[in-house]
Amino acid sequence: MVKTSDNVNVTDAKMKEVLRQQFSPLIHEAVAPMVKQAVDDAKIRTGVVTKFYPYLDKAEVQLDANKVKVICRLAHRYVGALIDFYTPVGEDSFCEKFKEPCIIPREPLHCLVVKIHEDDSDDYLLVDYLLSDEIVGFAPPGQGAMRITNFRASYEDYIEFGGDGLKIQTKKPIESTYGEYEEDIKKFDYVSSDDVYSKEEVDNKINDELNVSYANLLEITENYKETNDNVYSLFRGDCWTVNNNYESSAAITSETLSDFTITGTFRTKNDLIGIYWNSEDPITHPYISYGNRSDYRGVTLEFDYNMTGCKDFSNNIISITLRANTGETYYVQMNRFIDNGHVTIDFSNLTLLNGNTYINANGEPVTVSEETPIDVSNLKSIMFVIVPNNYVENNSQYTIMANEDFTCEISNINVTNAYICNEHIPLEPHKYRLCEGYDDFYNFNPKRICREMRKLGYVEWLDLYIGASHYYEKSGTPNDVITDLGFNHNRTEKMVLDKTIPLNKAFIAWLDCYARELKANGTDKLIISVSMENLQCPTTWRQKDKDGNYAITGWVPSTFFYSPCHEEPLAYMQSVSEACLDIVVDNDMQPILQLGEAWWWWNENNRPNQPPCFYDLATKNKYQTEFEENIPEYASSWSDFNPVTIDWLNQQIVNYSWGIRSVVKQAKYENGLYMALFFPPSVLDKDRVPKMMQRVNYLSGIYSQKQLDVLQIEDYDWVTGISEETKERDRSHHPEAYEIGKKLGFPTGKQHYFGGFVLDPKDATEFWRLIKKSMDDAISKGFAEVFVWAGSQVRRDQKIIGYDGYELVQRLIK
Repeated sequence: MVKTSDNVNVTDAKMKEVLRQQFSPLIHEAVAPMVKQAVDDAKIRTGVVTKFYPYLDKAEVQLDANKVKVICRLAHRYVGALIDFYTPVGEDSFCEKFKEPCIIPREPLHCLVVKIHEDDSDDYLLVDYLLSDEIVGFAPPGQGAMRITNFRASYEDYIEFGGDGLKIQTKKPIESTYGEYEEDIKKFDYVSSDDVYSKEEVDNKINDELNVSYANLLEITENYKETNDNVYSLFRGDCWTVNNNYESSAAITSETLSDFTITGTFRTKNDLIGIYWNSEDPITHPYISYGNRSDYRGVTLEFDYNMTGCKDFSNNIISITLRANTGETYYVQMNRFIDNGHVTIDFSNLTLLNGNTYINANGEPVTVSEETPIDVSNLKSIMFVIVPNNYVENNSQYTIMANEDFTCEISNINVTNAYICNEHIPLEPHKYRLCEGYDDFYNFNPKRICREMRKLGYVEWLDLYIGASHYYEKSGTPNDVITDLGFNHNRTEKMVLDKTIPLNKAFIAWLDCYARELKANGTDKLIISVSMENLQCPTTWRQKDKDGNYAITGWVPSTFFYSPCHEEPLAYMQSVSEACLDIVVDNDMQPILQLGEAWWWWNENNRPNQPPCFYDLATKNKYQTEFEENIPEYASSWSDFNPVTIDWLNQQIVNYSWGIRSVVKQAKYENGLYMALFFPPSVLDKDRVPKMMQRVNYLSGIYSQKQLDVLQIEDYDWVTGISEETKERDRSHHPEAYEIGKKLGFPTGKQHYFGGFVLDPKDATEFWRLIKKSMDDAISKGFAEVFVWAGSQVRRDQKIIGYDGYELVQRLIK
């Protein structure tokens, strides 16, 4: 957009063809030559990336003007749009010239480069890349200066030139070896004629000429701008987070953007719930992040509160904790700011009183002898706390008490000088669905999470794994003491889940808010996913090998697997499933239940001989009762085996699944659907899985249309795994995943495919490319729905999936 005054605009609408065919008459004839001359004088060039050298931080670019290929250095790694160079979009190759691997793009990556020096040396800097054939968006901040903006976000990087020369600015400074490149540019006027259109006339022209899809987007954009809810502001209700020691439970939920409620349960006298405002958004995805505002000068925060089951904020032991980016930590008594249930905090006038102590940047306590102002210009976080009525501060041990539920309601949040930034507008819905895991984001507000993921285009379906460590009620022995505060089994074994209560108060509140907000943001099918895995289940429920070692996962601390032969786990998980479905149905959503990870475990990674875990007491007793003999003992999963025994064990898992299925098929649930998630790499991979475990866990009695409405397939080990023999990427088994459902009698229209996941961020570049291809292949083969596992990795790795080439994103991010 070329802007000449507050009310006169000449717009190219970010579409080359529209600019060329429809809007050329709108632009003064002198503008194009002036822009071209300015670009030429600045030695700005456009081209196409032909090779990318990931280990050299360089790219080969063919310049558009003369088709000459030049080698360009990169302004910075992992910033803004440049991160996409680190997502290999083509085949790997090897450059003989540099003796380095390189990536050859599958499709053109148009880019913007600047020649660094005046001489004839081939020294170029690649500033940004574009995915259209023209530089789009010349935005002069004032007469006589011009800015070439990045499509994605104008704050990320730009080139500005005018009377003061050329300046390159990026989100991260360009390395000092490049210096600051300046060159004299003549000042000029962009529009000197009265023959221009007003903004209203241009907008009318756009609406008349653009295609329906983009016109709809413009309408969405304008409607979005007109609301009051599209601004990130300090202390906005849905942007707070909660944290707590593991013994307690806590959830944060909101009805509006000016309130939130903390719901939870205390289980020790030393429990402490932290309510956090983080100056830097813990969500790092640039499209859904509020970024970072750490200066609180001139800010006043007001709110009302109501608390039950915990100490009131007015109690003199409750403090506000302020942590500075420079290392200091300040504690300010909260009752200083309270008047009859109303809190007013003027950050510009926060002080420490005589005798107060703070922690300096070296971690040392300092006591002040007079009232001392607190520097709030560079704060990292602000925390309020909620503690039990019988709270005892103790940093070395926790004393267990009877469970006590609590709530803390914060309402009527009002803030002066609150602005952080505008939100991006929601992207159009795409074809991919989302998975989430409650254990991964239990401390976020569902109102915000649902809102943000809708902005990335996720609608219609969502698969929520309720997890294995946070949803359940649990308790310990009152007055028992927890002395090992490391997050390990010594600590977690001090409490066990309550078999009589399916869900804790925090999860009930969270799931209710989550279902409501999903529905409000275009998702009306919420799959409740349960598994046979739990961190704090009773010891008698756990699968064991013949030596009494528990079946454990590789997580830290490891979770345990239920025995399908014990009656109590099934009854408990039926009650859990029903409680979750009731919440879903109460929010006017279809009841959908999924069973995942239904298998007998074998201690593949932590025991010699990799023994199977068939030997919990309930299984041994049940087998002895039915066969009148002891179950055969196998010290290794690679042993020869009795097929009758293995098939009997297989049937126990099938029976368990029928029990879970019966919940969603109750008469009270109309149109209830039952699904199972099958992970073939742990069952059918002949290069990894012993025949005994293949046979015991290939649950044809579950994976059939008699039991399932939909079969769900996930095979990330086959998509991203490494061969143990060659240490190279091995995807040889992956095509099998698309054929399994067909062999089991499921048409692709009754199958879902799950693509993911990326455990380690360092693998994100390569893994996301492979995951994306596996999901696209599933779509092309006719799978009814394709899911991304999981939202936590999408946010962490800053992925926008569903917009190949970012064409739409380029139009929308201002």
